[in-house]
Amino acid sequence: MKQTTLTAATAPMPRPKKHSDNAARQRAYRERNIHKKPPKQSDLAVLSLALCAAVRFSAMAGNETALKLTAERDEQVLRNLISLYSVE
Repeated sequence: MKQTTLTAATAPMPRPKKHSDNAARQRAYRERNIHKKPPKQSDLAVLSLALCAAVRFSAMAGNETALKLTAERDEQVLRNLISLYSVE
């Protein structure tokens, strides 16, 4: 039985590239797998500060729940929020 080899004319065409370079491929990988990575501590800190500021502004506007949550330190505001929504 005779073996045939693929010549340049009969060889299948390679798939078109999805990404222009390795950096683009890496970006796409990170975007697909972002849910697998825990959030950065710096992002959580920024969100924490924003949440505490929102509670304070809401308290200044007269929101009763926000008034109960306010405290001198942001840590205590967060603890108050946790205790408000924790299930016993």
